[in-house]
Amino acid sequence: MNLIMRFIDKILDLTVFFSFDSYGYKRHKKYFDEEALNQNIQGKVCLVTGANNGIGFYIAKKLASHGAKVFMLCRNKTKGEFAVNKLKSEGCDVTLEVVDVSDSKSIEEFISKFREKHIDILIHNAGLIPTERSFTRDGLELAFATHIFGPHLITKLLTPRLKGGRIIWVVSGGMYLIKFSFLKALGKQGKYNGVSSYAQTKRGQVILSEIWSEKLEDSNVLVSSMHPGWVRTPGLQKSLPFFSNYLEKRLRNLAEGADTIYWLAASKNKKIKTGKLWFDRKKRNKYLWLTKEHQRERDALWDFCESFFKIH
Repeated sequence: MNLIMRFIDKILDLTVFFSFDSYGYKRHKKYFDEEALNQNIQGKVCLVTGANNGIGFYIAKKLASHGAKVFMLCRNKTKGEFAVNKLKSEGCDVTLEVVDVSDSKSIEEFISKFREKHIDILIHNAGLIPTERSFTRDGLELAFATHIFGPHLITKLLTPRLKGGRIIWVVSGGMYLIKFSFLKALGKQGKYNGVSSYAQTKRGQVILSEIWSEKLEDSNVLVSSMHPGWVRTPGLQKSLPFFSNYLEKRLRNLAEGADTIYWLAASKNKKIKTGKLWFDRKKRNKYLWLTKEHQRERDALWDFCESFFKIH
């Protein structure tokens, strides 16, 4: 019977519709090893971007409620203060850092003042789906700056403090429909579509996580990417209201969506290897069908991030 159920689960997972939703999480949870999370993260220094609401807020709360020292990186000061005050009222050790991850100057100012000498967990969670093409003061398209260059710059500048730590990139299942193109991800040419730009840059995050895992191997940094499935968040409702309303009863709650983030951050499970993509605590294929990018696209992305870093 167990083999039959596992076979049925694999078939359902192939449908996506019965995998990325809340019912998919409940199926997958049957195979979780809860003992893997009985780890002490007391005093661990954690940075979470996009932490004022949604998955970012939930994971900041989860980490802090287990004793971690959490720095919540938020673009909007008012919203950030509200989120931090709420968690402090619950006894959490959290600190607000006002940082716009799409802006290199904001990132550099934050890191130059940040006093923690070692970072145990860095979670790249901040995300958005633009409604129209817009550019940051660095001259980068907003989705590219938020999902690609900003996290790259943060990782680059914090590298000396990340030895033995963990980096988690929160990506999206929407990337499975996209074959990565550096020029499309850059978002400066052609007809603009915010959803497509989001998917391209989320695919780009998986590529960066792979490359960073190689670059930081000697520093014993565990680099992972994960996608949370279809989660009920303010961002989803705002950006994709039809999708959100249509799947309302099937959407995951924040606890279900953030579960794998916390697992990657806190677990000592030896099966967690660097450079992998995870979904519901299981290593997953990074590509479907013919969506694997050419090596030149990967090189173009990395070379651009590195060269753009040098001039800023």
